[in-house]
Amino acid sequence: MSTRIVVTGTAQDAGIPSPGCSCRHCTRARLDPKSRRFPASIALISDSAEVMMVDSTPSFPEQWAMLGHLRLAGICLTHAHMGHYTGLMFLGREGLNSSNVNTYGTASMTRFLAENAPWSQLVNLCNIQLHSVSWQEKVTFGGDVEIQFFPVPHRAEYTDTAGVLIRGSKKTLVYIPDIDTWEGLDEGTAELIKKSDVALVDGTFYSDEELRQLSGLRSIEDIPHPTIQNSLEWFSGCNTQLVFTHLNHTNLGLDAKVENELKKRGARLAVEGDTFWLS
Repeated sequence: MSTRIVVTGTAQDAGIPSPGCSCRHCTRARLDPKSRRFPASIALISDSAEVMMVDSTPSFPEQWAMLGHLRLAGICLTHAHMGHYTGLMFLGREGLNSSNVNTYGTASMTRFLAENAPWSQLVNLCNIQLHSVSWQEKVTFGGDVEIQFFPVPHRAEYTDTAGVLIRGSKKTLVYIPDIDTWEGLDEGTAELIKKSDVALVDGTFYSDEELRQLSGLRSIEDIPHPTIQNSLEWFSGCNTQLVFTHLNHTNLGLDAKVENELKKRGARLAVEGDTFWLS
């Protein structure tokens, strides 16, 4: 048996092009569909053509169609920021009108959905079935894969934030679309991440230069993320395959020259359709 992981989205929550933005990256994406990027998410696909989505974005219909409308076995949610769970709306009676789709999250995530409309309607109408998962608990999928949540530091206005460890028969992949800082991790979690075969992680911003350019538009304290350059240093010396996702539309790595420099350092940006095998 074998399960593959397919990248179904690589942008920050609003996608690329970002609404109302006329920067060079958004302009290019409006003119060239190949440059467009959906909000960050991944999908696990089993031999039996079942799908487990990790995060449910506002582009859920397009992302599910990308996979060929395979049977949706479940959804794992990392946290309750806009781009990571609002795609659940398409499971409601105005859309798919699904039946008891297994939906996994931390206790704060599942409580948020159960107690706040309109998401609570999905629960009450049995469109989704909530499963609260502890940090130690493992969710099995496809017969050969274990999924485990672990805590990462990130803005917690509504829920805590989880990273996801996906363990196959031979390889592991860590998925962290959002994190404030690598230094905020405990020693055990840091070791788990650095020992993974693939780390598909937060690459929202490329460099401090990019953040300085943004500082005139909003407070940097409101959008803490490790830059790609920070992350390259943190992962230095690891054998982990380092791939960046959750890219903001301002990301300097989206420029070909900068992206090529990134590849020279043994890392790269994720693209929709990237596939990782765990066996």
